[in-house]
Amino acid sequence: MNERKKLGLLALLPIILIIPLISTCNSSLALALDEKMESDDPSPPGFLDESGRTIFFDDIRATAVELSWIKAQDDFAEQNELEYCIIYSSSDNIDTPENALKNGTIGLSWTADISTGEVAGLTILSDYYFNVLVRDKAGNSSAYKPASAKTKNDTILPSPGGAGSVTLSSLNMEDFTVSWAKGSDDISPEEKLKYLVYYSTVSCATGDEVVSTGTAFGDWSTDISTIKVTGVLDNVTYYVTVVVADEVGNTEEYGVTGGTTVKHPRIFWTETSSGNESISRAELDGSSATGILSDSDGLDNPYAIAVDSVDHKIYWVDSTSDKLMYSNFDGSGIGELFDLTASSDAFGIAIDSTNRYLYWTDKTQNTISRSSLPPTSSPLVDLVILDSSDSVDSPYGIDVDRTTGDIFWVEQGATPGIYRSDYSAPARDNVFTVSIVEPVDIALDHVNEIIYWTDRGSCQINSRSYDSGFTTLISGNVIEPIGITLDFDGYMYWIDNDNNKLYKSKTTPESGSDAESYDILSSLSSPRGIEVY
Repeated sequence: MNERKKLGLLALLPIILIIPLISTCNSSLALALDEKMESDDPSPPGFLDESGRTIFFDDIRATAVELSWIKAQDDFAEQNELEYCIIYSSSDNIDTPENALKNGTIGLSWTADISTGEVAGLTILSDYYFNVLVRDKAGNSSAYKPASAKTKNDTILPSPGGAGSVTLSSLNMEDFTVSWAKGSDDISPEEKLKYLVYYSTVSCATGDEVVSTGTAFGDWSTDISTIKVTGVLDNVTYYVTVVVADEVGNTEEYGVTGGTTVKHPRIFWTETSSGNESISRAELDGSSATGILSDSDGLDNPYAIAVDSVDHKIYWVDSTSDKLMYSNFDGSGIGELFDLTASSDAFGIAIDSTNRYLYWTDKTQNTISRSSLPPTSSPLVDLVILDSSDSVDSPYGIDVDRTTGDIFWVEQGATPGIYRSDYSAPARDNVFTVSIVEPVDIALDHVNEIIYWTDRGSCQINSRSYDSGFTTLISGNVIEPIGITLDFDGYMYWIDNDNNKLYKSKTTPESGSDAESYDILSSLSSPRGIEVY
């Protein structure tokens, strides 16, 4: 670089360095001047004339009023920088800023650049005084002229919109959507009306019945016309209404609509290994296995299990304590249905969800018993409907045709076989005894009238129609088949107790071969009972 260029750059250097300094000084100077102006501002905001201090009532309702006013002016602050607040009192004692802040209640907090505001939460049919305060950036404040008003009476109920119609949509396994038209009221504006959704599992004809028997979802919400209800059960019919409320709490119910949530099929099973007793559930492919109950919950060798699709409860036999137990699907609400006799040996259990009966077998007492289930008007009764006098001989697994109410069970006595009875007039009827060695459990396809059973003695899983025929579904590759159940989508689920696995198999094998099957849960601890919901 030549000397001339160097001298040029050196001459510019002071200018380059002083530019940011000047900018900083200007900013600091502006800030200092602004602060000085505020500190030197002794005057509060003012008004062009006395009429400019007037407060106007735009709306007076039962529990709220809407006010408006003309914006004030200030010597230092811009008009859009002025802040306003609303003060109210039940007495005429808020005429100055000092009196207002001392005696009144803040109805609207300080807000810049506004000329309207609402005070809510007032009492019906009450006299109030209102005032608006304005302040500048220095904190100087002025008061408008106080104005008084009396809140209105409101005894008329709000009116549901859309003639009270409620719509259910998007009914899923655990949620659904409720929609309605917004209501109206003679005093409260539409945007101030509140809504609350109620749902009930009891059949209801009117909205007040849903409210009295049901559950409210969430809290009151203003100005809405749809909401998603969550946390409900699958495969349950719900009756739904909406309640609309005005500002003073007058309410009215909409009409009732009903809908059934989607069923969520799952497998439930028991495990009986000492110290590892459990009841669990999983998806139909064996995924998402979840423990529901364990020995710490008092399980005592749980054998057979049954699922109530109406009341969303599971029932099981504690074979060591000789008790029939139940709980909710999530393991909560554990209860004892019956304390059986010490000499009993209950084994199989089945539920007729349509007629609300629970059946169980006792292989030692040679009995089949029945109890009513909630919700019914009949008390729970431990009633023996068949015993040894009816030739019942060591009954094991049992199932119920929910269409006809007939019960089917297997016996391991002198004549192992499958037997049937009409629940309304119990009598043992022989269905099939040929080629049966040691049957353990039974499952019914009541739609196609087909019986499926496990035979531990022949190491087979077989099927037969109610009236004729016999098919071996699986043989040779099972060792100790015990519990069995169906999903009505062409699959059966069964337990091989010898290898502690749970299998899923097709119910329609190809000609000349066993039904296709594969294990979906393994490393179980002595699994026994199984049920698909």
